[in-house]
Amino acid sequence: MFVSSDILICITLLKDFGRLHTENTKMKKFLRLLLLLILFCPTTNLFSQGKWVYNSSPTTVQLNTLFCIDSLTCWAAGDSGIVLQTTNGGADWIVQDLGVLETIRSIFFLNDSLGWAVSSKLSDPYGSFIHKTTNGGNLWQTEFFPIENAFLQTVYFIDSLVGWVGGSGNPSTFYGTTDGGLTWNIPRFDSSLYSTLPVTSFKFYSPQYAFASGGAHDLVGVIWSTKDSGQTWLAVPMGPEPLQELQFIDSLTIVGVGGDFEFGTGIARSTDGGDSWTYTEPGFFGVCTGLSFRTDYEGWGTLGPQEQFIFSNDSGRTWITTGTVDTFTVYDVVFTDSLHGFAVGDNGDYDYDSTYDHRGIILKYKADIDSTVEVAENYSPLDFYLFQNYPNPFNPSTKIKWQSSVGGWQTLKIFDVLGNEIATLVNEYRPAGRYEVEFQSTTSGFQLASGIYFYTLSEGTYSESKKMILLR
Repeated sequence: MFVSSDILICITLLKDFGRLHTENTKMKKFLRLLLLLILFCPTTNLFSQGKWVYNSSPTTVQLNTLFCIDSLTCWAAGDSGIVLQTTNGGADWIVQDLGVLETIRSIFFLNDSLGWAVSSKLSDPYGSFIHKTTNGGNLWQTEFFPIENAFLQTVYFIDSLVGWVGGSGNPSTFYGTTDGGLTWNIPRFDSSLYSTLPVTSFKFYSPQYAFASGGAHDLVGVIWSTKDSGQTWLAVPMGPEPLQELQFIDSLTIVGVGGDFEFGTGIARSTDGGDSWTYTEPGFFGVCTGLSFRTDYEGWGTLGPQEQFIFSNDSGRTWITTGTVDTFTVYDVVFTDSLHGFAVGDNGDYDYDSTYDHRGIILKYKADIDSTVEVAENYSPLDFYLFQNYPNPFNPSTKIKWQSSVGGWQTLKIFDVLGNEIATLVNEYRPAGRYEVEFQSTTSGFQLASGIYFYTLSEGTYSESKKMILLR
């Protein structure tokens, strides 16, 4: 079992803490040790919230990518055109036939019926396939992507008509459709310098607000952003290697992962909606290809052949590594909520061992029996927590959630950027619990203008504010 150096330090400090308390050591030394506990232990989860277990797989080929619409219904895809589906939370996985032998690079579903996948052909004629299903994958329709020399790696649809694909090629690596894939168009870029660099993933927070990741090996990583539904993409260089995957924690906090085998893992992070980014190399050997957050705090990434996960318990600020089940190679990970998650890859044994019959590996996250869906981790201040509004940006309404561990008089107010109070949504005593209210952009008889607003939750000495964006 993997034990990080931080955990070992915490265990040692806890032992010393108990010994000092028993021996009634001088208060100064006692407080010094308590401070060390606070400094070392907050981002380390001493008591596991769950574990990864082997989930039986029906395939003998490597699995590379995952997509889930809820805790019961997921698809896994990989080499030789393989696609698997479960509708019962992983108890059974059914093989679906796409009719191709190329590797499935990406798979995406809007609901339990409508989905797409992409694959590339590296022999004449060179190019890519787009696969579409309208019945959950029982039947797939395959079409050759109409643009030559485009090698697609990712697909994302906002609705049944509007979607995006990306990869590598010429004249562009971005293509969008507004007619369900009948035609594909190249969007506008703020700089031609990055417009032809490979794209590895798209992530939309709303139909208007999205990011894409990619870049070129040994050259630059890139994050593109759009706030006009993909009509224009703005590029920001990010580190020396491509970023493979992006995830929203909330509308302002975005984390990206990537790297290469020379420089190691790279982590990009923004807490202001992409206006600024930090890029760090935490010192892990390998490329992180998959990323998913189990809660707002706890994130997992995959290091592929390194047979490790990377793990964060502080919203992506810091990371450690932990080994995978039986040293499996894992390429992608998805959590549907705080209790349910899957990871896919292979067992790294091309001769097949006696324990696992198949190279195509599926892992399932097994939560502790006392865990509760979507309950935030135990973070200061005393379990009070204000969540990011959703959707954000919004129009005309958005929902604001919060939780409190004790009862008290609570106020929730909306302010503009000048500090003027716009609305009071809550001003009353409420018992401990989790709450949600809806904020309408039509307030006090007039329409609010597009722009940035703030909502502030107060209870006793606790107060927290978050930013939200109204786009009309």
